Amino acid sequence: MFAWRFLRTRVPLVRWGRTRSRKAAGMCQVGGVRGCSTAMERPSWELPQAAAMRVYYSDVYKVSLPAGHRFPMQKYLLVRQALESRAAMRDVVFTVSPFATVEDLALVHDREYIRRFLQGQLSEKENRRIGFPWSLAGVQRATASNGGTVAATHDVLRKRCRFAGQLAGGTHHAFPDHGEGYCVFCDIAVATRVALRDYGHVRRVLIIDLDVHQGNGTAAIFANDDRVFTCSFHGHGNYPFVKQKSDLDVEFEDGTEDAEYLEKLEFWLPALFSRVRPQLVFFQAGVDALRDDRLGRLNLSAEGLRARNRMVFDAVLNSSDAGCVICMGGGYSDPIDKTVASHAHVYLDAKAALSKHYAGQTAAAAARTFSAGEVPRVVPRERGYYS
Repeated sequence: MFAWRFLRTRVPLVRWGRTRSRKAAGMCQVGGVRGCSTAMERPSWELPQAAAMRVYYSDVYKVSLPAGHRFPMQKYLLVRQALESRAAMRDVVFTVSPFATVEDLALVHDREYIRRFLQGQLSEKENRRIGFPWSLAGVQRATASNGGTVAATHDVLRKRCRFAGQLAGGTHHAFPDHGEGYCVFCDIAVATRVALRDYGHVRRVLIIDLDVHQGNGTAAIFANDDRVFTCSFHGHGNYPFVKQKSDLDVEFEDGTEDAEYLEKLEFWLPALFSRVRPQLVFFQAGVDALRDDRLGRLNLSAEGLRARNRMVFDAVLNSSDAGCVICMGGGYSDPIDKTVASHAHVYLDAKAALSKHYAGQTAAAAARTFSAGEVPRVVPRERGYYS
Protein backbone atom coordinates (compact mmCIF):
# COMPACT_ATOMS: atom_id res chain seq x y z
CA MET A 1 0.00 0.00 0.00
CA PHE A 2 1.10 3.50 -0.73
CA ALA A 3 1.02 6.01 2.10
CA TRP A 4 -2.12 8.08 2.64
CA ARG A 5 -1.75 11.78 2.24
CA PHE A 6 -3.96 14.85 2.04
CA LEU A 7 -3.51 16.95 -1.06
CA ARG A 8 -4.11 20.68 -1.01
CA THR A 9 -4.82 21.88 -4.52
CA ARG A 10 -7.11 24.38 -6.18
CA VAL A 11 -9.74 21.70 -5.55
CA PRO A 12 -10.36 21.65 -1.76
CA LEU A 13 -11.55 18.76 0.41
CA VAL A 14 -9.72 16.05 -1.49
CA ARG A 15 -8.03 12.90 -0.24
CA TRP A 16 -5.96 10.84 -2.66
CA GLY A 17 -4.79 7.46 -1.44
CA ARG A 18 -2.08 4.98 -2.44
CA THR A 19 0.18 7.75 -3.70
CA ARG A 20 2.83 10.13 -2.42
CA SER A 21 2.39 13.04 -4.79
CA ARG A 22 0.29 14.53 -7.53
CA LYS A 23 2.93 13.39 -10.01
CA ALA A 24 2.62 9.79 -8.87
CA ALA A 25 -1.15 10.21 -8.95
CA GLY A 26 -1.03 10.60 -12.68
CA MET A 27 -1.09 14.35 -13.09
CA CYS A 28 2.30 14.26 -14.86
CA GLN A 29 2.83 10.60 -15.67
CA VAL A 30 0.95 7.32 -15.91
CA GLY A 31 3.10 5.31 -13.51
CA GLY A 32 2.40 4.65 -9.87
CA VAL A 33 0.15 1.60 -9.63
CA ARG A 34 1.91 -1.48 -8.35
CA GLY A 35 1.76 -4.47 -10.65
CA CYS A 36 0.85 -2.39 -13.71
CA SER A 37 2.86 -2.04 -16.87
CA THR A 38 3.27 1.37 -18.44
CA ALA A 39 1.65 0.28 -21.68
CA MET A 40 -2.13 0.38 -21.81
CA GLU A 41 -3.76 -2.75 -23.20
CA ARG A 42 -6.31 -1.72 -25.80
CA PRO A 43 -8.22 -4.77 -27.03
CA SER A 44 -10.39 -4.04 -30.05
CA TRP A 45 -14.15 -3.77 -29.71
CA GLU A 46 -15.97 -5.27 -32.68
CA LEU A 47 -19.08 -3.67 -34.14
CA PRO A 48 -21.99 -3.86 -33.67
CA GLN A 49 -21.40 -5.18 -30.12
CA ALA A 50 -19.35 -2.14 -29.15
CA ALA A 51 -22.28 0.22 -29.69
CA ALA A 52 -24.80 -2.10 -28.03
CA MET A 53 -26.16 -1.76 -24.51
CA ARG A 54 -27.84 -4.17 -22.11
CA VAL A 55 -29.91 -3.35 -19.03
CA TYR A 56 -31.02 -5.56 -16.15
CA TYR A 57 -33.89 -4.90 -13.75
CA SER A 58 -35.24 -6.48 -10.56
CA ASP A 59 -38.44 -4.51 -9.96
CA VAL A 60 -40.46 -7.71 -10.52
CA TYR A 61 -39.77 -8.54 -6.87
CA LYS A 62 -42.31 -6.44 -4.99
CA VAL A 63 -41.13 -5.37 -1.57
CA SER A 64 -43.82 -3.92 0.69
CA LEU A 65 -42.56 -1.34 3.16
CA PRO A 66 -44.39 0.07 6.20
CA ALA A 67 -46.54 3.15 5.65
CA GLY A 68 -44.45 6.29 5.82
CA HIS A 69 -41.16 4.55 5.04
CA ARG A 70 -38.97 7.07 3.25
CA PHE A 71 -37.29 4.70 0.81
CA PRO A 72 -38.87 5.14 -2.66
CA MET A 73 -39.12 1.49 -3.69
CA GLN A 74 -41.48 2.36 -6.55
CA LYS A 75 -38.79 4.28 -8.43
CA TYR A 76 -37.23 1.15 -9.95
CA LEU A 77 -40.32 0.20 -11.93
CA LEU A 78 -40.95 3.83 -12.89
CA VAL A 79 -37.42 4.23 -14.24
CA ARG A 80 -37.70 1.07 -16.33
CA GLN A 81 -41.05 2.15 -17.73
CA ALA A 82 -39.64 5.56 -18.58
CA LEU A 83 -36.71 4.00 -20.44
CA GLU A 84 -38.74 1.38 -22.29
CA SER A 85 -41.00 4.13 -23.63
CA ARG A 86 -38.12 6.06 -25.24
CA ALA A 87 -37.32 5.55 -28.89
CA ALA A 88 -33.61 5.98 -28.16
CA MET A 89 -33.70 2.76 -26.11
CA ARG A 90 -35.61 0.63 -28.61
CA ASP A 91 -32.57 -1.53 -29.46
CA VAL A 92 -31.48 -1.94 -25.82
CA VAL A 93 -31.99 -5.43 -24.38
CA PHE A 94 -33.93 -5.33 -21.08
CA THR A 95 -33.59 -8.51 -18.99
CA VAL A 96 -34.81 -9.59 -15.54
CA SER A 97 -31.83 -9.78 -13.21
CA PRO A 98 -30.72 -13.28 -12.21
CA PHE A 99 -30.17 -14.08 -8.54
CA ALA A 100 -26.60 -13.83 -7.31
CA THR A 101 -25.12 -17.12 -6.18
CA VAL A 102 -23.90 -17.66 -2.64
CA GLU A 103 -20.46 -18.44 -4.05
CA ASP A 104 -20.30 -15.04 -5.74
CA LEU A 105 -21.61 -13.20 -2.68
CA ALA A 106 -19.04 -14.99 -0.51
CA LEU A 107 -16.22 -13.45 -2.53
CA VAL A 108 -16.97 -10.31 -0.48
CA HIS A 109 -19.35 -11.16 2.36
CA ASP A 110 -19.03 -13.46 5.36
CA ARG A 111 -20.85 -16.73 4.75
CA GLU A 112 -22.50 -16.59 8.16
CA TYR A 113 -23.91 -13.11 7.41
CA ILE A 114 -25.16 -14.33 4.02
CA ARG A 115 -26.81 -17.38 5.59
CA ARG A 116 -28.49 -15.42 8.36
CA PHE A 117 -29.85 -12.82 5.95
CA LEU A 118 -31.16 -15.39 3.49
CA GLN A 119 -32.86 -17.35 6.29
CA GLY A 120 -34.31 -14.32 8.06
CA GLN A 121 -32.13 -14.71 11.15
CA LEU A 122 -30.71 -11.19 11.41
CA SER A 123 -31.55 -9.41 14.65
CA GLU A 124 -34.01 -6.53 14.75
CA LYS A 125 -31.06 -4.20 15.31
CA GLU A 126 -29.27 -5.53 12.23
CA ASN A 127 -32.37 -5.07 10.09
CA ARG A 128 -32.85 -1.54 11.41
CA ARG A 129 -29.25 -0.77 10.46
CA ILE A 130 -29.99 -1.96 6.92
CA GLY A 131 -33.17 0.11 6.90
CA PHE A 132 -35.68 -2.53 5.76
CA PRO A 133 -37.75 -5.12 7.59
CA TRP A 134 -36.83 -8.64 6.51
CA SER A 135 -39.06 -10.39 3.96
CA LEU A 136 -38.73 -13.10 1.33
CA ALA A 137 -39.33 -10.48 -1.37
CA GLY A 138 -36.52 -8.46 0.17
CA VAL A 139 -34.19 -11.46 -0.14
CA GLN A 140 -35.19 -11.87 -3.79
CA ARG A 141 -34.67 -8.19 -4.48
CA ALA A 142 -31.27 -8.03 -2.74
CA THR A 143 -29.91 -11.11 -4.49
CA ALA A 144 -31.32 -10.06 -7.88
CA SER A 145 -29.90 -6.57 -7.46
CA ASN A 146 -26.46 -8.13 -7.02
CA GLY A 147 -27.03 -10.75 -9.69
CA GLY A 148 -27.93 -8.12 -12.27
CA THR A 149 -24.72 -6.21 -11.66
CA VAL A 150 -22.73 -9.44 -11.96
CA ALA A 151 -24.55 -10.31 -15.20
CA ALA A 152 -23.85 -6.84 -16.60
CA THR A 153 -20.18 -7.31 -15.73
CA HIS A 154 -20.07 -10.60 -17.61
CA ASP A 155 -21.67 -8.88 -20.60
CA VAL A 156 -19.02 -6.20 -20.94
CA LEU A 157 -16.13 -8.56 -20.24
CA ARG A 158 -17.41 -11.08 -22.79
CA LYS A 159 -17.62 -8.19 -25.29
CA ARG A 160 -21.38 -8.46 -25.72
CA CYS A 161 -21.65 -4.70 -25.25
CA ARG A 162 -19.45 -1.78 -24.23
CA PHE A 163 -21.93 -0.47 -21.62
CA ALA A 164 -24.29 -2.53 -19.48
CA GLY A 165 -26.58 -1.28 -16.74
CA GLN A 166 -28.48 -2.43 -13.71
CA LEU A 167 -31.70 -0.57 -12.86
CA ALA A 168 -30.93 -1.06 -9.17
CA GLY A 169 -27.69 -1.69 -7.33
CA GLY A 170 -25.00 0.72 -6.33
CA THR A 171 -25.44 -0.68 -2.80
CA HIS A 172 -22.17 0.79 -1.60
CA HIS A 173 -22.88 0.97 2.15
CA ALA A 174 -22.77 -2.81 2.71
CA PHE A 175 -19.73 -4.24 4.53
CA PRO A 176 -18.53 -7.86 4.53
CA ASP A 177 -20.31 -8.71 7.80
CA HIS A 178 -23.26 -6.32 7.87
CA GLY A 179 -25.49 -4.06 5.83
CA GLU A 180 -26.49 -0.46 6.40
CA GLY A 181 -27.96 2.54 4.61
CA TYR A 182 -30.51 0.50 2.58
CA CYS A 183 -27.73 -1.83 1.39
CA VAL A 184 -27.59 -5.57 2.15
CA PHE A 185 -24.78 -6.77 -0.15
CA CYS A 186 -22.26 -4.59 -1.99
CA ASP A 187 -23.07 -5.41 -5.61
CA ILE A 188 -20.19 -3.49 -7.19
CA ALA A 189 -17.70 -5.21 -4.88
CA VAL A 190 -19.19 -8.63 -5.62
CA ALA A 191 -19.10 -8.01 -9.38
CA THR A 192 -15.54 -6.71 -9.15
CA ARG A 193 -14.38 -9.84 -7.34
CA VAL A 194 -16.20 -12.00 -9.92
CA ALA A 195 -14.37 -10.16 -12.71
CA LEU A 196 -11.00 -10.64 -11.02
CA ARG A 197 -11.74 -14.33 -10.45
CA ASP A 198 -13.14 -15.21 -13.87
CA TYR A 199 -11.23 -13.01 -16.33
CA GLY A 200 -7.47 -13.29 -16.33
CA HIS A 201 -6.95 -10.14 -18.39
CA VAL A 202 -8.67 -7.95 -15.78
CA ARG A 203 -6.02 -6.57 -13.45
CA ARG A 204 -7.15 -2.97 -12.96
CA VAL A 205 -10.67 -1.92 -11.99
CA LEU A 206 -11.88 1.64 -11.48
CA ILE A 207 -14.96 2.37 -9.36
CA ILE A 208 -16.38 5.87 -9.92
CA ASP A 209 -18.95 6.58 -7.20
CA LEU A 210 -20.88 9.83 -7.71
CA ASP A 211 -23.67 9.18 -5.23
CA VAL A 212 -23.95 12.06 -2.76
CA HIS A 213 -23.20 9.63 0.08
CA GLN A 214 -19.70 8.19 0.33
CA GLY A 215 -19.28 4.59 -0.80
CA ASN A 216 -17.97 3.59 2.60
CA GLY A 217 -18.54 -0.14 2.21
CA THR A 218 -16.82 -0.28 -1.17
CA ALA A 219 -13.87 1.73 0.16
CA ALA A 220 -13.43 -0.55 3.17
CA ILE A 221 -13.70 -3.75 1.12
CA PHE A 222 -10.93 -2.73 -1.30
CA ALA A 223 -8.73 -0.80 1.13
CA ASN A 224 -5.90 -3.32 0.74
CA ASP A 225 -6.45 -4.40 -2.87
CA ASP A 226 -4.18 -2.58 -5.33
CA ARG A 227 -6.06 -4.05 -8.29
CA VAL A 228 -9.09 -1.91 -7.50
CA PHE A 229 -9.14 1.89 -7.36
CA THR A 230 -12.08 3.41 -5.49
CA CYS A 231 -13.04 7.05 -5.86
CA SER A 232 -16.00 8.79 -4.27
CA PHE A 233 -17.40 12.28 -4.90
CA HIS A 234 -19.76 12.99 -2.01
CA GLY A 235 -21.15 15.42 0.52
CA HIS A 236 -18.71 16.26 3.30
CA GLY A 237 -21.35 16.64 6.00
CA ASN A 238 -23.72 13.91 4.85
CA TYR A 239 -24.16 10.22 5.72
CA PRO A 240 -22.09 8.21 6.51
CA PHE A 241 -20.86 10.54 9.21
CA VAL A 242 -17.81 8.36 9.88
CA LYS A 243 -16.14 8.12 6.48
CA GLN A 244 -13.87 5.36 5.21
CA LYS A 245 -10.79 6.12 3.10
CA SER A 246 -11.28 5.63 -0.62
CA ASP A 247 -8.29 5.83 -2.94
CA LEU A 248 -9.68 9.22 -3.91
CA ASP A 249 -12.27 11.12 -1.88
CA VAL A 250 -13.56 14.43 -3.25
CA GLU A 251 -15.92 16.12 -0.79
CA PHE A 252 -18.47 18.89 -1.27
CA GLU A 253 -19.99 21.31 1.21
CA ASP A 254 -23.76 21.60 1.57
CA GLY A 255 -25.30 23.70 -1.18
CA THR A 256 -22.61 23.02 -3.80
CA GLU A 257 -23.91 23.96 -7.25
CA ASP A 258 -23.25 22.76 -10.80
CA ALA A 259 -20.22 24.88 -11.66
CA GLU A 260 -18.08 23.85 -8.68
CA TYR A 261 -19.10 20.20 -8.87
CA LEU A 262 -18.41 19.87 -12.58
CA GLU A 263 -15.11 21.75 -12.29
CA LYS A 264 -13.86 19.23 -9.75
CA LEU A 265 -15.05 16.27 -11.80
CA GLU A 266 -13.43 17.65 -14.94
CA PHE A 267 -10.20 18.20 -12.98
CA TRP A 268 -9.97 14.66 -11.59
CA LEU A 269 -11.36 12.37 -14.32
CA PRO A 270 -8.32 12.60 -16.65
CA ALA A 271 -5.99 11.86 -13.73
CA LEU A 272 -8.05 8.83 -12.73
CA PHE A 273 -7.92 7.25 -16.16
CA SER A 274 -4.27 8.14 -16.64
CA ARG A 275 -3.28 6.71 -13.27
CA VAL A 276 -5.42 3.59 -13.19
CA ARG A 277 -5.65 2.69 -16.90
CA PRO A 278 -8.70 0.54 -16.12
CA GLN A 279 -9.77 -2.58 -17.94
CA LEU A 280 -13.19 -2.40 -16.27
CA VAL A 281 -15.12 0.62 -14.96
CA PHE A 282 -18.07 0.71 -12.56
CA PHE A 283 -20.16 3.89 -12.44
CA GLN A 284 -22.29 4.30 -9.31
CA ALA A 285 -24.62 6.93 -10.76
CA GLY A 286 -26.70 8.03 -7.77
CA VAL A 287 -28.76 11.16 -8.47
CA ASP A 288 -29.23 12.28 -4.86
CA ALA A 289 -27.01 15.33 -5.48
CA LEU A 290 -30.10 16.79 -7.20
CA ARG A 291 -31.25 20.02 -5.53
CA ASP A 292 -34.74 18.55 -5.04
CA ASP A 293 -33.47 15.50 -3.15
CA ARG A 294 -34.65 15.14 0.44
CA LEU A 295 -31.40 13.53 1.62
CA GLY A 296 -28.77 15.04 -0.67
CA ARG A 297 -28.03 18.55 0.67
CA LEU A 298 -26.28 19.59 -2.56
CA ASN A 299 -27.77 21.92 -5.15
CA LEU A 300 -27.19 20.35 -8.55
CA SER A 301 -29.67 20.87 -11.37
CA ALA A 302 -31.00 18.09 -13.56
CA GLU A 303 -28.90 19.42 -16.43
CA GLY A 304 -25.86 19.53 -14.16
CA LEU A 305 -26.32 15.84 -13.44
CA ARG A 306 -26.62 15.14 -17.17
CA ALA A 307 -23.38 17.02 -17.78
CA ARG A 308 -21.82 14.84 -15.06
CA ASN A 309 -23.06 11.70 -16.83
CA ARG A 310 -21.66 12.81 -20.18
CA MET A 311 -18.28 13.58 -18.65
CA VAL A 312 -17.99 10.10 -17.18
CA PHE A 313 -19.13 8.28 -20.31
CA ASP A 314 -16.88 10.36 -22.56
CA ALA A 315 -13.93 9.62 -20.27
CA VAL A 316 -14.62 5.87 -20.46
CA LEU A 317 -14.92 5.94 -24.25
CA ASN A 318 -12.11 8.34 -25.05
CA SER A 319 -9.55 7.63 -22.32
CA SER A 320 -9.76 3.85 -22.08
CA ASP A 321 -10.83 0.72 -23.89
CA ALA A 322 -12.72 -0.52 -20.84
CA GLY A 323 -16.29 -1.67 -20.63
CA CYS A 324 -18.54 0.16 -18.17
CA VAL A 325 -21.15 -1.22 -15.76
CA ILE A 326 -23.70 1.37 -14.60
CA CYS A 327 -25.62 1.09 -11.32
CA MET A 328 -28.48 3.31 -10.16
CA GLY A 329 -27.55 4.35 -6.64
CA GLY A 330 -29.60 6.76 -4.53
CA GLY A 331 -32.32 9.27 -5.31
CA TYR A 332 -34.98 10.52 -2.90
CA SER A 333 -36.88 13.53 -4.24
CA ASP A 334 -40.46 14.13 -3.09
CA PRO A 335 -42.43 13.80 -5.28
CA ILE A 336 -40.33 11.09 -6.86
CA ASP A 337 -40.80 12.28 -10.48
CA LYS A 338 -37.61 14.34 -10.61
CA THR A 339 -35.53 11.47 -9.25
CA VAL A 340 -37.06 9.07 -11.77
CA ALA A 341 -36.27 11.47 -14.62
CA SER A 342 -32.65 11.91 -13.49
CA HIS A 343 -32.14 8.16 -13.06
CA ALA A 344 -33.52 7.59 -16.56
CA HIS A 345 -31.21 10.29 -17.93
CA VAL A 346 -28.17 8.29 -16.78
CA TYR A 347 -29.03 5.39 -19.09
CA LEU A 348 -30.25 7.63 -21.91
CA ASP A 349 -26.97 9.57 -21.72
CA ALA A 350 -25.00 6.30 -21.78
CA LYS A 351 -26.79 5.17 -24.93
CA ALA A 352 -26.33 8.59 -26.55
CA ALA A 353 -22.60 8.56 -25.75
CA LEU A 354 -22.22 5.12 -27.32
CA SER A 355 -24.16 6.14 -30.41
CA LYS A 356 -22.11 9.28 -30.86
CA HIS A 357 -18.78 7.58 -30.25
CA TYR A 358 -19.38 4.75 -32.70
CA ALA A 359 -21.48 6.65 -35.26
CA GLY A 360 -18.68 7.05 -37.79
CA GLN A 361 -17.45 3.49 -37.39
CA THR A 362 -20.93 2.07 -37.66
CA ALA A 363 -21.66 4.06 -40.81
CA ALA A 364 -18.36 3.05 -42.34
CA ALA A 365 -18.93 -0.61 -41.54
CA ALA A 366 -22.45 -0.51 -42.98
CA ALA A 367 -21.31 1.24 -46.18
CA ARG A 368 -18.25 -0.91 -46.78
CA THR A 369 -18.24 -3.37 -49.66
CA PHE A 370 -15.46 -5.81 -50.34
CA SER A 371 -13.84 -5.85 -53.76
CA ALA A 372 -13.04 -9.10 -55.49
CA GLY A 373 -10.35 -10.95 -53.64
CA GLU A 374 -10.43 -8.69 -50.56
CA VAL A 375 -10.60 -10.56 -47.28
CA PRO A 376 -12.05 -8.84 -44.20
CA ARG A 377 -9.55 -8.51 -41.36
CA VAL A 378 -10.32 -10.66 -38.34
CA VAL A 379 -9.15 -9.26 -35.03
CA PRO A 380 -7.60 -12.04 -32.91
CA ARG A 381 -9.44 -12.66 -29.66
CA GLU A 382 -7.22 -12.75 -26.62
CA ARG A 383 -7.75 -15.75 -24.39
CA GLY A 384 -10.05 -14.88 -21.49
CA TYR A 385 -12.34 -12.43 -23.26
CA TYR A 386 -14.90 -15.10 -24.10
CA SER A 387 -16.14 -17.92 -21.95
